[in-house]
Order: sequence, then C-alpha cells, then structure tokens
Amino acid sequence: MLHHFLLGLLVSFLGALPLGVLNLTAADIALKKGMSAVWWFALGVLLVEYIQAFIALQFSSFLIQNPQVEQYIQWAVIPLFLILGIGYLSAAWRKNKTPSKKTRGEKLSPFPKGVLLSAANPLAIPFWLGMATYLEQQQLLVFKTVYIHTFILGIIVGTLGALLLFGCLGNHFLKRFPKINQRISLLIGLIFIGMAVIQLLKL
Repeated sequence: MLHHFLLGLLVSFLGALPLGVLNLTAADIALKKGMSAVWWFALGVLLVEYIQAFIALQFSSFLIQNPQVEQYIQWAVIPLFLILGIGYLSAAWRKNKTPSKKTRGEKLSPFPKGVLLSAANPLAIPFWLGMATYLEQQQLLVFKTVYIHTFILGIIVGTLGALLLFGCLGNHFLKRFPKINQRISLLIGLIFIGMAVIQLLKL
C-alpha cells in the first residue's frame, strides 16, 4: 500500500510542476490573498482531482468505449477557457490603468476558483487513464479498491505539495517584485486563450 501512495504522490507532484494554469494561479492567489487562500484554492482543486482520478481508474473501460463523452467535455471547455482568459487579460490591462475593479477571472473566491479550474482541465481524466494503464502494464499498480484509493490519496498529496510550493513562491518571492503580479495575470490569460485555440484546432 505504501508503494501505491508514493507512486501516486511522485507522478502527481512531477506532473504538476511544469508551469500551468493551476500552479500559476496558486502563486497569484498567494501574492494577493496569502497562503490561507492558497489552501482553500488547493482544496477546490483536490476535490475535483479526486473525482477525476477515481473516474479514470474505476471507469476506464467506459471512457474508452465512449469517446464521445470526452469529446463533449473538450467542446464545453473552449468557451470557458476564453471567458477566463479574457478576464485575466482584462485584469492585467486594468492594473496599468486602475486597480479598483476586478474581472471575472478574479472575482471568484479561492475554493470555487479551484473547483472551476480543475474541472475545466480536459486532460486530467485522459492523463490518469493513460498513466494508470501504463502503470498496470508495468505491474506497478494493482486494480483493487484499497490500492486504488491509496494511489489516489498519493495523487492528492502530490498535487497539494506542488500547489503549496508555487504558493510559497508567490507569497515570498513574487511579493518583492510587484510588476510580476501584472505579468502573471497576463501569462495566465494567454495560457487560457492558447488552450482554447489548441482545443478548437484539435477538434
């Protein structure tokens, strides 16, 4: 069981380290609201990730046999990415003019923002589906209930560690460079827009 926990932790932590929307948002939240807000954001992310990992591991055969389910999700996230991307770009623009107003991307409190951004990730279920299949083929993962839940617990802890790491970077490092705050909002917005375009081209 410990093997499954550490395996889930390692894969999840390494998978969450590359710069992306979730960890950049964690850094942005830490910069604006502090580490307590990052914990709430992470809780929202982890709630959805647990469900996504559980679906991928327990119902992998259903998802493989019904690719239209995944396709519906991929179509649905395109307008969501665009709305969030435009919201963050608008926030970056307003920081040049006036800091008084918040846009849609910034109005959400940390917990629902974590839920929304995690749920909007169309690659989460395919990623864990593919990873679980690979690990099972390598005889590293046992598809039994207790092992599956232990593996998912490792996933949760690994993702939490990565989000808190970026939160600490935002809270301690980025605070010293105020203009980076604006650039983070710009970068997050561009990532969202880029993801929407990529999704559209793939479909």
